[in-house]
Amino acid sequence: MMSEPQPSDAHFEVEELVGYAGGTLSPASRERVERHLADCEECTSEVAAAVRLRPPARAPRRRLAVAAAAAAVVGIALLGPGLVHRTPAGPRVRGTEAQPSVAVLSPANGAVLHQPPDLTWRPVAGATAYRVTVSRADGDSVWATATRDTSVSASDALARSGPGLYYWYVDVLLGDARSIAGSAHEFQLEP
Repeated sequence: MMSEPQPSDAHFEVEELVGYAGGTLSPASRERVERHLADCEECTSEVAAAVRLRPPARAPRRRLAVAAAAAAVVGIALLGPGLVHRTPAGPRVRGTEAQPSVAVLSPANGAVLHQPPDLTWRPVAGATAYRVTVSRADGDSVWATATRDTSVSASDALARSGPGLYYWYVDVLLGDARSIAGSAHEFQLEP
C-alpha cells in the first residue's frame, strides 16, 4: 500500500516513482503521485530518470508509450497545482475519443536529410505549449524542449549525435490540463 509522503520524509520512495513511470500503480496511487509531482521537482526528476533507464524499446509503439509517459511528467511539472484540483474523468484509451492531433509539416516522415532539420508542425487548437522530443532508433533521447511556437531547431544536438535514424514526437499540452501524445515521425540523417 502506498502512502502519501509526510512532511518529515517529503518524497515518495524510488520504487513508487518507478511504478508510476512504468504504469503499474493503481489509479488512486497514481493520482497521489501526480499531486506530489505537481509541486516536487526532485521527484519529477526521479521519474524522468526512471523513464530513461527503461530497456530500449523494440518497436515504435513502445517508444511512443515511453514518450507519452515522459510528456505526462513534463505536463504535470509545467501545469503544477492547477492540475490537482481537477477530477479525473476516468481512464482514457487512445483512439476512443475525438481529439486534435499534430499535423507535421517538416521534415516529412521518412525523409533522408544531409543536415539537421528544423522541426515544424501545424498549431493545435487549445494548445498552451508543445513538448518536442528527438530520439535515436534505439530509444535513447537525443534532445527535448518545450515551446509555445510551432517550429524548433535541434541542429546543435543532432550535429553532435551524428548520422543515423531519428524519431521525433510533438506532444501537446492543453489549457485544460490535458495532454495529447503525438505520433512518431522519423527521418534519416546522412553525412
